[in-house]
Amino acid sequence: MKLQKNHPGKILSYLILVISCSSCASVYVPSVRSTPLFTKRGQAQVQTSFGNGININAAYALTNHIAISAGGLYANNKLILKSDWRVHQSAEAALGVYGVIKKFSFECFGGYGAGKGHGEEHISGWIFFNSYREQAKASYKKIFIQPSMSYTRKRIEYIGSFRLSQVAFQDVAVNAVGNTPDIIPKKTLLFLEPSASIRFFPARAYPPLYIFWQVGFNVDNADETPNFRYSILHYQVGVGLKFKKE
Repeated sequence: MKLQKNHPGKILSYLILVISCSSCASVYVPSVRSTPLFTKRGQAQVQTSFGNGININAAYALTNHIAISAGGLYANNKLILKSDWRVHQSAEAALGVYGVIKKFSFECFGGYGAGKGHGEEHISGWIFFNSYREQAKASYKKIFIQPSMSYTRKRIEYIGSFRLSQVAFQDVAVNAVGNTPDIIPKKTLLFLEPSASIRFFPARAYPPLYIFWQVGFNVDNADETPNFRYSILHYQVGVGLKFKKE
């Protein structure tokens, strides 16, 4: 029997896609918590990361205390997984204030975002019930506030964020595959989305390149379980450039 050889690049690409789009079918996937944590006017930051999805973010310090940021998220594992898949995309923009006291930096961003999600997953009936495949899709708009703080020691930055998002879902459709979907016209949930990040600058070159890791979760304030799913665990790994004005 002839063994098929896999090119290392193809294997790496496959693993990145699986990691970027893992988890069950969800109509809401939280984006990466972007934390530029500037120190003065004219600084800029761009970064990309993957985990719950592929994120691209950018931010710029307009003044010594005011900054803007924008970003987008895309997740699609439908080409890899036949049953438990999801397709999700979203974008957001924010305006914030920031400051620094010695090794401590802080900021608070408030913003607006929109997105849509579509997914399918296998629901096991175990012993007494039939198994089936469930599909869900929805679009949403959200507003959020995100305070963050960091502590820097040498070339490592430790960051904590506490995002609070109000998400207004529209036209939520949930159904077993082959059945007529149940339509939920509107549903608004409040999500607490804290996260912890570590940012490492491997060299003292310019512009400073950094590697970062982020993990977080989100929980809603619903009195009862929503009849659609959303991603609870959030994880990201990525790289970025932070341009510092001298």
